[in-house]
Amino acid sequence: MATVFAATNERTGADVALKIVKAEHSEEARARFEHEATIAGKLHHKHVVRVYDFLSEPGGVAILVMERLRGEGLAALLARREKLTPIEALAVVLPVLAALGHTHRHGIVHRDVKASNVFVALEGDAVVPKLLDFGIATRPLTSPNLTADDEVLGTPSAMSPEQIRGDEVLDGRSDLFSVASLIIELLTGTAPFAAKTAPATLVAVLEREIDPAPEIPDRMFVELARALRKVPYERHASAEELASALRLSVDDCSDEALEKALRALAPNDVTEAPLHAFATGGTSRVRRPAARRRDTKTIVVLGAVAAVTIVVAFLFGTRNGQQDAARGALPTPSTPPSSGASSSPASPASPAAPGTAVAPSGVVTTTASAPSAGLAGSASMTAPAPAKSNKPRATKPVATRPDF
Repeated sequence: MATVFAATNERTGADVALKIVKAEHSEEARARFEHEATIAGKLHHKHVVRVYDFLSEPGGVAILVMERLRGEGLAALLARREKLTPIEALAVVLPVLAALGHTHRHGIVHRDVKASNVFVALEGDAVVPKLLDFGIATRPLTSPNLTADDEVLGTPSAMSPEQIRGDEVLDGRSDLFSVASLIIELLTGTAPFAAKTAPATLVAVLEREIDPAPEIPDRMFVELARALRKVPYERHASAEELASALRLSVDDCSDEALEKALRALAPNDVTEAPLHAFATGGTSRVRRPAARRRDTKTIVVLGAVAAVTIVVAFLFGTRNGQQDAARGALPTPSTPPSSGASSSPASPASPAAPGTAVAPSGVVTTTASAPSAGLAGSASMTAPAPAKSNKPRATKPVATRPDF
């Protein structure tokens, strides 16, 4: 987790912010921090926080030099206001969509759009929303994998379904899902997929559909429901398309109305306090769900299939064990035959009872296997040879069991 400090360049007198990762942090945290510098340093947009420089020492601290913002984080503003009106929510989110459109054109997916990563900055008399924290942003097919295969990095309630599933390639429509979740949170005061635990939140994102709320205008709800579709191709194609649709869903959404709404928000300037009080990261690491949960019927069917498989395997193993034990109990060639059995042709054998084996010497061997002993505990006994007969020898092998 990084710490942010206010600083002044002694040579130029410019105010900057220093985001610092100390030496005791893990190599993964340092790699993610350097990745953020590489990504954010390429972006130049009014609504994206500027990154000026990156400094590091081998095995020591790493420092990201950024523009210093004055104002208030959107999460703190929402906690103070509890809810925003539709025009106020759009006044904050439309600039964020403009920033995302810029990042998507550069082939970058943010992957962590949420209230704590949006800052409502004061620039003179203007209020300018800014998109922060590109620590887990990706360039599809080029960014390094910073997590294990069974883990997902980010904020559960702000993730898209494809991000949770671990799809190899994400595009900008993943961020549009997160933006729609953020708008609902601004309007209702509650994230739409929030649950008691992080895994439960991930499952809710994968399976739960949103319901209309009285705070959400009907036409806006239609656009938000589309942006929250579970498959990307059913959503808006770009940040610009979603922004245009949202503006049309609210009455009197002119530029003047949006500016007036931003001024009405009047964010508090909390940057006079230590910056790390609001700028520390909130990204979490959770286990990815092994599979999408279905209803109880599916679980019962799978359990029944597993039970049948175990029973069949047990019966097959028992039969093979009985046959092996029977073959082991046959007399060896040195055993003397019974009286008269060797000089006369053998009579045809009648079908044997289950669990018996017929020896070539005319000795019938019966094998009994203890039910709980598996292949151990076999016993054998010898019965008198059958009476002599003039019928020819049977040409087909004798089955050891009726269901052989």
